[in-house]
Amino acid sequence: MSNQSTKKFTKKILLIVMATNVFALVSLPVRFEPAIGWIAGTIGSTINFYLLHLSVQRISQQENEQSRLSTFKTFYLRFLFLVFYSVAISLFLKPDILSFGLGLISVQMVIYLYHAYSFFFEKKDGN
Repeated sequence: MSNQSTKKFTKKILLIVMATNVFALVSLPVRFEPAIGWIAGTIGSTINFYLLHLSVQRISQQENEQSRLSTFKTFYLRFLFLVFYSVAISLFLKPDILSFGLGLISVQMVIYLYHAYSFFFEKKDGN
């Protein structure tokens, strides 16, 4: 995947994930804790995915040994960010834990659904 197509794919995935917050905002007056959990989870998930995108761009331009060390560092920095973010959200907002957890994996769910849709519904070459 080229650098430009990676940027396009990342932007598309992040827009889809953030669009799911529209439904959470609509349900906010009725189901406050699950909506807050989903919104907070998707925000953490999109920040983590964007940081991953930036680190992949940077690492792809490095030499082998340097890229190995950078991969190790950025993985643990993103992991620490998610731990501190999750603890802070849980302590201060007290969201519904299930919807918060689902929000944290929302990027992964969107990527799987995007590829499943592409596989089943987009035209293939030679068909």
